[in-house]
Amino acid sequence: MSPRRGFLIVRVRVPTLTLAAAGVAL
Repeated sequence: MSPRRGFLIVRVRVPTLTLAAAGVAL
């Protein structure tokens, strides 16, 4: 897997996890 692809996956996952945490907090 190329580093660029891994970076994009991280860029997508971080906001998703943040929204999931916010949903649990609410």
